[in-house]
Amino acid sequence: MKEAANEFENVLKINPTHGEALFYMGKISKNLKDYTGAIEYLEKAANDWDNKLRALVEIGTSYMSLKMFDKAIAELERAVNVITEENDNESLHARYFLAMCYELEKGFPKAVAQWEIIYERKKNFKDVGEKLTQYIEYKNA
Repeated sequence: MKEAANEFENVLKINPTHGEALFYMGKISKNLKDYTGAIEYLEKAANDWDNKLRALVEIGTSYMSLKMFDKAIAELERAVNVITEENDNESLHARYFLAMCYELEKGFPKAVAQWEIIYERKKNFKDVGEKLTQYIEYKNA
């Protein structure tokens, strides 16, 4: 991982706005549990349209790791708002992590709404079917 980080740092020396390099530096920092550093790289990576959705998801999950659910929700809502391909795996993950945050913050109707969208597109995605059964009383609330 250190070698990869060195290579991405070299790319960023040449082009400080290189979206892919910023994204992967954010991922590396996140894997090393340097969430603050990860968020800094990922925010810059999110300026590149090609990396925007996945960078926002990574920012959101970084905030989740820091137990900062209000910030995680804000970032994951931003991610959901830039979805262009609903069946894309990254889109499903954006909605799933957003639903997790809503659930943790007791926003069950909002969580169920996200799980329903996921279930419509991919019935066997993670534990979405179980979640919809568990929170059936919030369906269409």
